[in-house]
Amino acid sequence: RSLLSSPAMTRCRLSCTWVKIRCKYPALVGQFWVQINTEGLNLSHSAKIAVAETHGSEGRFLGASNASYGLPNSSSISGEYVSSIAIGLSGLITITYNDTLGGTPSANGKTILLNPIRRSGSTNWDCTGGTMMSKYRPSECR
Repeated sequence: RSLLSSPAMTRCRLSCTWVKIRCKYPALVGQFWVQINTEGLNLSHSAKIAVAETHGSEGRFLGASNASYGLPNSSSISGEYVSSIAIGLSGLITITYNDTLGGTPSANGKTILLNPIRRSGSTNWDCTGGTMMSKYRPSECR
């Protein structure tokens, strides 16, 4: 097996390609992060509906688990960039991103929190919490 075809060399080539793209086409990098965050927010949609409807009908938030809201296990709600969507205490939804995102600083394993805010019978969502850096967040979550 040649050194040029080794996994380490493949990672190096991919890394060098990413650096070239980042320097030559900065708009593509921005589009990459938009795609990642769009996936997280889209995957959280069913959890947001479950939390809002349950609070609307029950008048309270249920237990701290996806099962309490009739949703599958948190790791079952995942995608290309998202490793899980979990519902916690007070309906707090945690979007956890996978460990292969990269970035400088790294976005690997970072989270965006969706905090439900009840107002006049409706639910609004604050998405400014979590460990994801501001520069990688959707504009409404900065």
